Amino acid sequence: MKYLIANWKAHKTLDDVKDWIKIFKENLSSEFDQTTIILAASTPHLSFLKNEIEGLSNVYCSAQSVSDVYDGSYTGEVTAKALEGIASYCIVGHSERRTKGETQEQIDAQISNLKASKITPILCIRTVDDFPTGYSGIVAYEHPEAIGTGNNTDVNVVMEVFKNLNLSEDSTFLYGASVDENNCKEYLEHPEIKGFIVGTASLNPKQFIKIAEKI
Repeated sequence: MKYLIANWKAHKTLDDVKDWIKIFKENLSSEFDQTTIILAASTPHLSFLKNEIEGLSNVYCSAQSVSDVYDGSYTGEVTAKALEGIASYCIVGHSERRTKGETQEQIDAQISNLKASKITPILCIRTVDDFPTGYSGIVAYEHPEAIGTGNNTDVNVVMEVFKNLNLSEDSTFLYGASVDENNCKEYLEHPEIKGFIVGTASLNPKQFIKIAEKI
């Protein structure tokens, strides 16, 4: 099974999401049945998105982040418990959030809370040092200098990171950072890379579908 994750970040309004999902559904093909497609929307749009993808094969909702507290009197926090029944996945440790000061201790708590709520974490790492000891699951390597620049990371660098992680057999390794329909093929030539987390190229549904077709 391959994975393709759309990370819309904070780009879309609700009307944008409505337009995106309409075009996506019109172009969705049964040939994508061997690919898990995950759509990471802003928290206010998740419930709408979940209803829109109901019944689609192998298409799921993801949150873009989650609180490091599980529940309680924490005004404004979006907790794993609150995401139960809405998000099947959640991105944690994205470079953009680490840069804003999110710590490994907070990320570890997020992972623990998500697992307690039966939501699958998508752990993003910038270097091998970001990888917590004993973690198994979905891991997405994103070189911070490549994110949003249009300059994707050399596949040999990506493979070196993969080798140094020594992932367990039940883990899934993905690549992110300036991946698009034109450069994704070089990564797919390495079976260790099971798919992508896509930022800019996921904002246009037709461009995102082109990556799915390459997979």
